[in-house]
Amino acid sequence: MEFILDKKNATEGVIIVNVFADDYADKLEADLKQAAKTVKVNGFREGKVPLEMVRKMYASKILPEVVFAEVEKKLSKYKREQSLDFHIFGQFALSPETPAQDWKKQKDFQLHFNFGYVNDFEIDFSDIQLTDYQIKVTDEEIKKQLDQIQTSLQEIIPTENVGENTQIVFSVDNEKVKEGIAIKFADIKEEYQLNLVGQVVGSTFEFSFEEILKEEAYKSMLAYELSMFEEEELATPFSVTIKSINTFVLPELNSELYKKVFPNDTIETYEDFEARLRTDITKSYTKIITQSLTSDLYQAILKKSEEIEYPTNFIKEWIYFNYEASKGTNQRLSPTQIDELYPSVIQDFYWQIVEKKSAEKYNIEVNDELLLDTVCDDLRRQFGGNIEDSMLRDIAVRFLKSKGDEYMAETFRTTVKKECLRKIYEELPKETNFVTLDEYIAILKAKNNALVEESAEENEDSMTNVL
Repeated sequence: MEFILDKKNATEGVIIVNVFADDYADKLEADLKQAAKTVKVNGFREGKVPLEMVRKMYASKILPEVVFAEVEKKLSKYKREQSLDFHIFGQFALSPETPAQDWKKQKDFQLHFNFGYVNDFEIDFSDIQLTDYQIKVTDEEIKKQLDQIQTSLQEIIPTENVGENTQIVFSVDNEKVKEGIAIKFADIKEEYQLNLVGQVVGSTFEFSFEEILKEEAYKSMLAYELSMFEEEELATPFSVTIKSINTFVLPELNSELYKKVFPNDTIETYEDFEARLRTDITKSYTKIITQSLTSDLYQAILKKSEEIEYPTNFIKEWIYFNYEASKGTNQRLSPTQIDELYPSVIQDFYWQIVEKKSAEKYNIEVNDELLLDTVCDDLRRQFGGNIEDSMLRDIAVRFLKSKGDEYMAETFRTTVKKECLRKIYEELPKETNFVTLDEYIAILKAKNNALVEESAEENEDSMTNVL
């Protein structure tokens, strides 16, 4: 098989492929023998038709498929070899200028394939400016984290009288309530707290939940404890009886609590415990900041795609003939739609080149550990960040095994992209700026476009979940 390369201009060209009989003879023979096993001809039993008869009947029909399949394999190899000097967009397209082929008489064939390309370029991103923010963990954040830890580990002890720091379980005279409804004393409006202080199990009342509960507590209970009711029902007074009263007792800050929070560490003093909390919060912040920075870096790299000369006409034709087909529809795009899609298509093409060159430059190899890191990042976002790393790792192993090849392939692509961005990021000059959490969120929100605004809100939620 012979390839003749003709670069028509700086971004488009044609490859002339001369195909000779030796290039496809073995594959054609194998396909004919396979066809002979099932072909039906009067006078012969199935599978007993002479091969020469099958050849005369079907060779010209099978030959085009065989030739194009062999050419496609060789073209893929040729494309990889040529990518050292230039980068071909998508797949080769059979040219209308291809000579007519006589599949019955010809032994050798000539096929023409159009292609679009960009010339090779260096990946130099040293002029990209990034600020490496470091968030200072405040004493207020430490206190908030401690409050959450103590609340999650608090004991619930039965008590006789309603008072501060108690939880009241009411049985409700309504068939929709089976077990009772628990309400924290602190969630009750102050004017109604006075009526409840000192009350005991068995005391009965009549009230509407909407009337006695503070606004935020009421909204929260609508989604959970009171979800069995329509909102209109809750405005009507219910007959209720105190079923039980419990007091919440917060655990002391001592070595026993420290061991529950960090079971793999030996922590004896509060100072060491606070230092460990500060370290963990800082790590969580750093992870979120790094994700934001690498996203900024990716957008900055794509911005550089504008510096490259592209095969515009070829790419737009590809979008017209292939984009909707790839989505499983037969609709063709309008010129306006093609123009709207064009920037994202060339950015994807540009990133593929950058990714390939980066993987080679930094010798990036994706192993099982890196794949698990990607799955953990995905799961951490789903869980809101509130899960131990060791437990998350175990979940990620099972999760990855339970998914199919498509998920594995997508995870692999995401991991390669992440590793390429990480390596590029490490080489860039960066200015370090120490800020508080509120200052960092304000910086994100100050960026004047809807996408970044949305990203800032997501980061704010993630930051809040860390605390």
